[in-house]
Amino acid sequence: MRNGAIFMAIVVLAFVGCESMPSFGRSAPAVPPDSDLLGASGSTSTPVASGLAVSPEQRFKDVPLPAGLKEDPNRSFVYQDASLAIGRMVYTTKAGMNELANFYIQECPAADWELKHTIEVEGKELVFEKPGKRLVVTVKDLGMVRGRVLILTMTPAQ
Repeated sequence: MRNGAIFMAIVVLAFVGCESMPSFGRSAPAVPPDSDLLGASGSTSTPVASGLAVSPEQRFKDVPLPAGLKEDPNRSFVYQDASLAIGRMVYTTKAGMNELANFYIQECPAADWELKHTIEVEGKELVFEKPGKRLVVTVKDLGMVRGRVLILTMTPAQ
């Protein structure tokens, strides 16, 4: 059974790797310490309030999800068993990019996630880690009418 879980992890990583891989040839600027993503003090210990409520429905018990999202089931994949939890969940929302980023900066530490780094290029990307797990939160703007897309990618830690 362990070989089946490893195979599934490889399939998912191949699937999610396409959109989460960096574009070579372009450098992604890191968010400066005084960015609004990190709050006024420049640290994640005093996050800016996001204004978004936590949804009671979560795909993974340790990954917070804002209320009011619409899941795109055609672009989402989740695999979970007793020893492995991986997935790529895709949602659309009318919430703002900073509002979504600040939600994760505020809520993830309560679930023992540590913010490792942020990248702003064609959207916002936050990378969180905890023992054995990695969570990448990607927010992209789809325009005024379509709103934003939120992509949560959970994989084993590297």
